Amino acid sequence: MPATLDQPRHRTHRSSSTERTRRPRRSERRPRENDARQPRRHAIKPTWDRSNRPDAAAVATGAPATSTRPTSRRRKSRLGKFFSGFTLEKSFTILSFLVASGLIVLCSLDLAFAWPWMHASLLFDWTYLGVGLAMLWLTWDVFNDQSR
Repeated sequence: MPATLDQPRHRTHRSSSTERTRRPRRSERRPRENDARQPRRHAIKPTWDRSNRPDAAAVATGAPATSTRPTSRRRKSRLGKFFSGFTLEKSFTILSFLVASGLIVLCSLDLAFAWPWMHASLLFDWTYLGVGLAMLWLTWDVFNDQSR
């Protein structure tokens, strides 16, 4: 019998041999990021907490509000608004924009120059060109919603 069958690689239970030495447990506990004992740090301020506004102290004390905002502030572009808070939905929007653009480019190249598929199927080219255009339109619509 081969030696590999005598000593299995993965054991289903721990051996109770005394020759193993166990590592001692630490007496102090390291704080972890999602520990309930640690104060929570929010990246985004809650919408119900308006105490961080510049005029909140003035409203509470009855003093006239003074604006600390500059008067000539530039508005963010659509791309600036889109990339300001990046989420998983926005990554799917970028991915669908890339897929739609790729479909449009490849099918247009095949229809115009017979490259890369050598006019293998004109029905395939026209269908996927329409799918690419529809996907690009839908992606643009979602981009507009996400950048408002």
